[in-house]
Amino acid sequence: MLESDDPKKGLIPLPVRLILTAEGVRLFSKNRTLVKTVKNKDGHARDGIEFSSYNANSVQKLVMNAYLEEIYVCLPDLLSSRKYIIDTNSLVIYGNLYKKLSPSLATMVIKSKVVQDYNRKNPKNMLVDLDSVENKKLEILRKTKQSDFETMEMEITNDVVQKVINNPTLEEEDRLTRIKSLPKFMRYIDPRIWYFYYIIYQTQLKEEVRNSFSDMIIMYLDRTKLATHLSNLLMEFIQNAERSHFYKILMDTPEKVGYRRDPEKFFKESENRKWAIAEAKKRNQMLELSWNVNADHLGIGHSNKILISVTHEGAIKDVDAKLMHQKMKSDTGGVPVSAFYKDSKQRSKVTNTELGLLYISYIEEICRKENIRFYCNLYSDQIKDKTTIRMEISL
Repeated sequence: MLESDDPKKGLIPLPVRLILTAEGVRLFSKNRTLVKTVKNKDGHARDGIEFSSYNANSVQKLVMNAYLEEIYVCLPDLLSSRKYIIDTNSLVIYGNLYKKLSPSLATMVIKSKVVQDYNRKNPKNMLVDLDSVENKKLEILRKTKQSDFETMEMEITNDVVQKVINNPTLEEEDRLTRIKSLPKFMRYIDPRIWYFYYIIYQTQLKEEVRNSFSDMIIMYLDRTKLATHLSNLLMEFIQNAERSHFYKILMDTPEKVGYRRDPEKFFKESENRKWAIAEAKKRNQMLELSWNVNADHLGIGHSNKILISVTHEGAIKDVDAKLMHQKMKSDTGGVPVSAFYKDSKQRSKVTNTELGLLYISYIEEICRKENIRFYCNLYSDQIKDKTTIRMEISL
């Protein structure tokens, strides 16, 4: 859920550049003064919109409807915007879960034993896909049977809440998070799925389908924990990136040569951090953070694929032969971050490796159980003298 407590409801005071998809450009075609040519994370000119702060609900809807290709943040420091970054990460993850909920529910319902049994018994009225439902017919049914639809939704909501409460494996905080998330998930269920549910609801399979339906929603609620773990991992990477970023600025400043032996001590002083931030602005050496969420740009078959990248100044200059070989052989083209942490004692001096590895292990375990693809790689560009850590997840 969104963490911001800004008095202006839903307003996230984080400067962002929103890179639009072709569909997004068409959406804003009536207000072209808002859209301008901007550079994306890779430095390519694209149509986009820039905001000093943005409305969370509006941006989440852009994510859900594939109007956004990328959310890009470029600042001299990122830790001061911690909770707004977490808010942004959460809305991206939740938006993708909302987007995938209905088609996944439809697929699971149609392939479930309950529906298969129903189709065998009703060959003339088989439930095949969502497109087979006539919208006009659905509207009439919902109006004439409004109380029935309300009862069904209320029953499912209550069933889900009870199952969450009675789950002994969940911590209290996890229970509360799922229950708090449930109403919005329910709102985003495609009305045509409720049509399927209503038809089966009239049969003897009612209780069985009711149980299956609530279990499906619980599965998606369980995936919301990825937002929390990804946010924790992201902030860990940002902390490490900002530290390395400031160290690079210090090392490139001749008049500060006396502080190079103990940069950590130097940056414990708030005034020195302010100096580094000011220098980053002056030199235009910014920390970069992006969420790439557009399926067309990322490749066919990954409509819910998210790429999260953090880039800082300074290449990793001590990458050993083993890791370089690993990078060259890797299908994804980068060095696995867990391997990077484990294989370098020198890097562990400037990286909180144990916490980072813990978050990675949490996410990998969740993704294995849920059959979700997750990668976390590091890219060091010696020519541009920059380092990027990228997380890739296909929900």
